[in-house]
Amino acid sequence: MIKEKLKNFFRKKTKTQKTKGQSLVEFTLTLPVLLILLSGLTEFGFMLNYYLSLVDASREVARTFSNFDPIANAATFYTSAGDAVILALEPQVAEDTSRKIDIDAANGDDIVVSAYSISGGSATLLDAPGGGEYHWSNNQVSRLPAAEIDSRLISTAPNTGVIVVEVFYHYDQVLGLPWLEMLPDPFLLHAYTIMPLSAAEPTATP
Repeated sequence: MIKEKLKNFFRKKTKTQKTKGQSLVEFTLTLPVLLILLSGLTEFGFMLNYYLSLVDASREVARTFSNFDPIANAATFYTSAGDAVILALEPQVAEDTSRKIDIDAANGDDIVVSAYSISGGSATLLDAPGGGEYHWSNNQVSRLPAAEIDSRLISTAPNTGVIVVEVFYHYDQVLGLPWLEMLPDPFLLHAYTIMPLSAAEPTATP
């Protein structure tokens, strides 16, 4: 009787040890995968945070300058809008402790400001001083030319005007993970805002 109980005791103990050993092996195998996923999500979280800051800056500037006239004030309208984007991303107030994003021409960053007059479902670019869109550094090409604006319009929409503010920023990976080699480092982020611009509306023909 005692001998049988001892056999059962050691048999159960052996099974428990095998189960614990199997769990340990499984955990050891899955831990690297979990770490890769977690670190990757962290890096993309940093990138998303930067992207949202770019979107906020472009939206703030587009909303502000939608109240100005790109035709009557062409000499200052575009350059002031570009400067406003930089100021929004990198506040110069000493007390400001928020994260600052440095738009650097040497890294290929750029700010593009465009104004369009829209009539009959077709957009016409209002030339900035020097012709074409305004480019802060001439590093990038607008991804929202007149043809792209046209493709987003409804043909029956009334005549209007719009301002387009685009921000191109090269994001340097924070963690520099070796398993994210498929992701360029730095990675080009592109944020933009399209806002109505009443001053660019086509004038009615008498």
